[in-house]
Amino acid sequence: MIAFASAGISLFANGNWGADRTKTYTFETGHAGTVSGILSDSSGKSFFSCGKDGSVIKWSENGGGEKYQISSYEITGMAKNPAGTDFAVIETDGNEMNAITVFDWETLTKKFSKRFTDKVTGVAYSQKGKYLFVSSQGVSSYYILDAKTGIVLKQMGDISSPISLAKTGASEKSAVFYLPAGKLVYYNLVNFGRFKRIDTEASLSQPTLLNQNKYLAAEKNGFIYIIDAMTGKAVNRTAANLPIILACEESDTVLYYIEKAGKTGSFLKSIDVENSFKTETIGQISLSGDREVIRCAARISNAFVLGSSEGNIFRLVPGKLDDGATKVSKNVYAKVLDLSSAENGSVCFIAGKSVYRTSADSTDVELLASNVNQTNISSYKNNFILWSDNSSQTVQYLNSETKKISTLFSPKARIKNLKVCGEKLVYVQGTSSVYSHDISSGTSKLLYTGTSVESAVLSGETLYVAKALVGLTDSSFVRVNTRTKETVPLLKSGFSSCAICCDASSSSNHIFGIVLHDENHAKSSDVFDYDPVAKTTKILFTASGNDLKVFIASKGSEVFTNLGKNFISSYNNENNEVLVYRRGTSIPSKIELLASGKIAVVNEDGSISWYEKANRSPVSQWYLMTGTTEDGSVAQWKVF
Repeated sequence: MIAFASAGISLFANGNWGADRTKTYTFETGHAGTVSGILSDSSGKSFFSCGKDGSVIKWSENGGGEKYQISSYEITGMAKNPAGTDFAVIETDGNEMNAITVFDWETLTKKFSKRFTDKVTGVAYSQKGKYLFVSSQGVSSYYILDAKTGIVLKQMGDISSPISLAKTGASEKSAVFYLPAGKLVYYNLVNFGRFKRIDTEASLSQPTLLNQNKYLAAEKNGFIYIIDAMTGKAVNRTAANLPIILACEESDTVLYYIEKAGKTGSFLKSIDVENSFKTETIGQISLSGDREVIRCAARISNAFVLGSSEGNIFRLVPGKLDDGATKVSKNVYAKVLDLSSAENGSVCFIAGKSVYRTSADSTDVELLASNVNQTNISSYKNNFILWSDNSSQTVQYLNSETKKISTLFSPKARIKNLKVCGEKLVYVQGTSSVYSHDISSGTSKLLYTGTSVESAVLSGETLYVAKALVGLTDSSFVRVNTRTKETVPLLKSGFSSCAICCDASSSSNHIFGIVLHDENHAKSSDVFDYDPVAKTTKILFTASGNDLKVFIASKGSEVFTNLGKNFISSYNNENNEVLVYRRGTSIPSKIELLASGKIAVVNEDGSISWYEKANRSPVSQWYLMTGTTEDGSVAQWKVF
């Protein structure tokens, strides 16, 4: 059954995403956010789930899950190629970013990715995996792709309505589509033309075919309809309150669905299409949390698997429904929000509302401060600055010896991209102003005012600003003399610079940054190097796409970035060598370059990946356990 659910170097867009497949990471935790889909694997024993956190998890029979983050965006649906290990997932930011990505689960190799102008509403494979069907909102928005290459074989202008179900026969020569406009269309996949159209009930949702494709089952306005697939006529209608219909296999004669039952939970029910459409209540379902509700469900082998609004996975076993839904996933890890290293080598991080100290050479965890309502931490000598990105929260100073916290200043607007530059903090306030705060004197000073400022760094008396382009004569990267206020444009190309950095310990004081391009609808990003002595800028390497949330950091002659998101790249300014570091199970979100030469990466799922320069794969990946000690603090790491 198929149902919708320059002088630089160019970095690869496809290929291996960077995960080390020689290691297996098995988790008990579910998704960080709503579960949006559940699919069985070919064996029928294990299954896959996807969710709002951009992750896909393969769950085994014993409940452990192999988790991998595919995207920084929400995954709203997925399909598995029945002829192999390829997956297609729908990615969206809920606005302009709408795409499908196809990857091989076994090798974590990205096959291809395609963006669409309109919201993608469904994705499905043909029965033997030859074709990939993609439906989106808008006119002529249905596509038939070559499943291996992603080449568009047909944009179906002859079907102007979105399609919410597709199924092919074993020969893959024909397909049947359901259109919410009220049509069943039988389509010739040899010459890509329709040969039969049947009027049927309009505005049906969650459609699925069963009983050798004799019936179409779907929901509309509080009823489940059973439609004769050959005539389009409704042969049965059963009342159901907010039902979730479980997708059927071709041979199924029983339709299962979950019906909402107020605040008391839900009921698992069935309709037997070969027994006069008899309806049966199998049992009541109750989840553990008061706010937790079922968002999706699937029949896996002889059990029912549920995905919840809180990211959890539950299992129901027929005959044991009185025992309730068994929770497969567990919330056992705390999310590390940010991390920073001091001059003496100590590493501090924020998790929850607390600040902890740890070490790259030890898994010991020490509580430094609790009840801290901050999201970011930056080192200042052997102490730390606590602040919150995109917030007007008070900026604080943490003495790592006394464990005392004091107030530095309270910003007048939201701040972002705070950086420690020698004895000063440099930060963007609002979207247009750059300020400095002298840590010793406690005084703040306005350094620059512009438009759509993203980041800034201070080197001596010179301020460097990354910002959006305003007008044809403007620049996205400028140099400002903080005494005279003279502003000099440094880049002539790119519509915005989103990140800049410099290594204050380096004698060269080079400024590194990322500039975004969008020329003739071709999006790309450059990592650039500005030499303040020679006053020249060169492009180090280029990647496709635009992303304002990428990081960049430098140490000595090397610059590191997650441009491309699924790996970390470094460029050595002395020998022009580009190295690619494999990622862990999650997408890298911040990098910290330790004085010892080790590298710590905070990932989007809150884990930490540790690297050594001689090894391009993580030497270990740490997850913070939520088990507590007597003082209530998080006590230990789980190390992979």
